Order: sequence, then structure tokens, then C-alpha cells
Amino acid sequence: MDNYAYYKEVYGGALTEGAFNRLSPASAAVLSVLLYPADPSSFTGDALSAYRDALCRQVDYQSAKNSTRSVSRETLGDCTQVYRDTDIHVSGAPLSPDALLILQSAHLICRWI
Repeated sequence: MDNYAYYKEVYGGALTEGAFNRLSPASAAVLSVLLYPADPSSFTGDALSAYRDALCRQVDYQSAKNSTRSVSRETLGDCTQVYRDTDIHVSGAPLSPDALLILQSAHLICRWI
């Protein structure tokens, strides 16, 4: 089963195949930083299921972050309020907390950022 079929049929994701295919390489790259030196293509059984779940969560997270713009600063007269981004970023992309938890629970994380 390829990753999109897993995303749609098992995970129950709502993105189209085109949107999933656009986001999944960047999502896989984010996860690969946490998994290094382990190679997800060698995963089987529970490790493979955990990786696929984490990838699905990461794809959905990146999709949500790409589609919404949050307020980063507000100005009223002389007063300016700047809001800090609380996301953990890996190679410039926000990391899904759910994906991180899935990988950690499966004992797949080889390094922290």
C-alpha cells in the first residue's frame, strides 16, 4: 500500500492525491531528520505503521499551516505587540506535535533537534 492509499483508506485523510503528493516530500524530509540514520524504507510491521501515521499527521499539519495565516504582530498607535511562533521547526518547516509523539512512542526517534 502506498502512502496516499494509507492516508486515504487507513488514516482517513481529506486531502486530494495531488495535495498529498505536493506536501509529502517535505513532510517526509522533516521526519527523516528525526529518524536519521534510520531509513523509513527499511521499516516493517509496527515501525512502518507508526511512520505512516506520523507522515499523515505531518502532511495534515503542514497543509493546515500553509492554508492559514496567523497574526504575527499588531499595532495600535505607538504600541506594537509581536507574537512568537511556538512551533518547533525542522529545516524551516513546522513539526507536527502529533507526529513527534507517534515517532517517540514507537522508539523511532534517533536524534533531537
